[in-house]
Amino acid sequence: MKRDKDLIRALLIKLEDLNVPPLGLVSFPYGDEELAVEGYTVEQVLYHLELIAEAGLVEVQGSGFGADGTFLFRRLTWNGHEFLDAVRDPEIWRETKGRLSKVGAWSLDVVVGVAKALAKQKAKELLGLEL
Repeated sequence: MKRDKDLIRALLIKLEDLNVPPLGLVSFPYGDEELAVEGYTVEQVLYHLELIAEAGLVEVQGSGFGADGTFLFRRLTWNGHEFLDAVRDPEIWRETKGRLSKVGAWSLDVVVGVAKALAKQKAKELLGLEL
């Protein structure tokens, strides 16, 4: 299965919106509708949740999944928040993907770098400040 940056972004937005209390844990049974993303299968969502945990974008309990397929989520990590803050704005996200499509490949570091550069450019235009 291929890694899908749109699905990663969508899942991180959903997870951030959960407002899990400090030291809390939220469990999502296999196929839980709360983590469903339109246009993606349950298997695609679960695979990308695994990737997000492997990348250190979220903190999970244990491996992140119980024996029955339950996803065990604690919180976004600092890197998860950094990634999401860089790509949250839909305009910045569209532009980031457009720029990355010219390269043909991407990594999380490159996605964040491009998004941050575009955000700095937008801030400079709106605020008239050198950043």
